[in-house]
Amino acid sequence: MNSDERPISMAIDLKKYRLRVHKNTLRELGNPEYIQLMFHPEKKAIVILCTNELTSAGQEEKVCFDKPGNDGTFQMYSKTLILKIQKLYPELDHHYAYRLTGYLLPSLNAAYFPLSTISKITNIEAKINGPNNRPGIPKSDSTPDEI
Repeated sequence: MNSDERPISMAIDLKKYRLRVHKNTLRELGNPEYIQLMFHPEKKAIVILCTNELTSAGQEEKVCFDKPGNDGTFQMYSKTLILKIQKLYPELDHHYAYRLTGYLLPSLNAAYFPLSTISKITNIEAKINGPNNRPGIPKSDSTPDEI
C-alpha cells in the first residue's frame, strides 16, 4: 500500500453471518449502485467488486442504506462465506465481530481485504466508535504486498 493511500475497512459478524461495509468505504469506491462479494481462499482475501449495472450471472447486491438499523453501513449475509473464513481461522470466536483492513484497487473498481488483517472488535471499541462513526483502523503486522 502506498503511503498516500488511506486504508479502508469492513466488519464481519461471525454470530450473525453478516458482512458490513461502511458507507465511507463505499464512498471511496465511488458510491456504486451494485457490489459483488468475492472470496479467494488461496490468497485468503475478500474482494468487493463495484458496478453500476447487473450482469447475466446475477451475483450483484444492490447497495441500499435506507434499511432501518443500518447506521451508515451496507450489510450482507453469507453463512457460506463466514463458515469458509472460520474453517481457515478456527481460532476465531463465533460470538464476536471482526474488522478487516484493506485497500482500493482503482483499476478494477474494487477493494481488497486480506484476512491477515483481521482483528476482534471489542466491546470497548464498539462503545467508543458508536454505531454512526467509522471505526478506527487496526494495526497489522502484515502488509498487502506480503499476501
